[in-house]
Amino acid sequence: MAFEIKPFRTRVAKRIFFLFLICAFFPTTVMALAAFYNVREQLRDQERETLGLQCKSISVSIYERIALLGDELRLLTGSLSRNVDPDRGDSIGGVLKQWGGHFERLAVLSPSTGRSSFRDPESSPKGPPKYSMIMPLEKGGANQGLLLGDIDLQFVWGAAKARPPLTELILVDKSAGRLLFNTAPGSLLSQIPDLIGMCTGQSGNFEWRTGNQGFLVSYRKVNLKASYHYPGWIVILMEDMDQASAFAKGFKTTFIAVAVLSLAMVVLLSVSQIRKNTVPLDILQ
Repeated sequence: MAFEIKPFRTRVAKRIFFLFLICAFFPTTVMALAAFYNVREQLRDQERETLGLQCKSISVSIYERIALLGDELRLLTGSLSRNVDPDRGDSIGGVLKQWGGHFERLAVLSPSTGRSSFRDPESSPKGPPKYSMIMPLEKGGANQGLLLGDIDLQFVWGAAKARPPLTELILVDKSAGRLLFNTAPGSLLSQIPDLIGMCTGQSGNFEWRTGNQGFLVSYRKVNLKASYHYPGWIVILMEDMDQASAFAKGFKTTFIAVAVLSLAMVVLLSVSQIRKNTVPLDILQ
């Protein structure tokens, strides 16, 4: 079939073509644009949901590692309750290997010198973070002392290091004003306090822009208060918006190309058919 791209000779052919544009071409174009914007928003919502699920997975993994440490200390407490001497305050660092090395130091404290908080008060905000777990040593209802374990934070951070590719993770102790773990670029360090200030709820998602960079952010709190009497930490997972929308940009290019080609084919076919069917009118004219 040969396509002839020439002006219509009769007024009737022109009216038929313009009527086709009004009744078919323009509505189809509007529907295509509406479908494009709806699909694009759905892709963005899926990106936010995926990032939120990834952030939740990391926060749950961190909590599970802390819970594992609590279980280990509880088992060790049960085995020591029968033999410990609280007045000596013996160091039991040799037990570290037996318990997998998840505690940097284990020690027995007398009840009068023991501490009951999750965080060791001796750690300075300017120094490396230090967190401890403390459990009582009891025998026959009598308090024999406290078992203190300084947590090996590298074990806890293992969950944070397993973050998804092309994402940045920040772990914050907001109550102590500490940045515990950070993979964000150095150029963002000065902006991190503003980012933390935006994480006000239990969890959430939002877009964050700083300078020429835009990030899709998901955050979730690791609740430690109920089980460990400590306010908890905040897990913040970020993804560059250019990387997050890469798939949407590819979809945009493909969608526009397919739409333009489809509409061009429709126009060419309509012009050809209109010219073919109006030949008798051209002869009469």
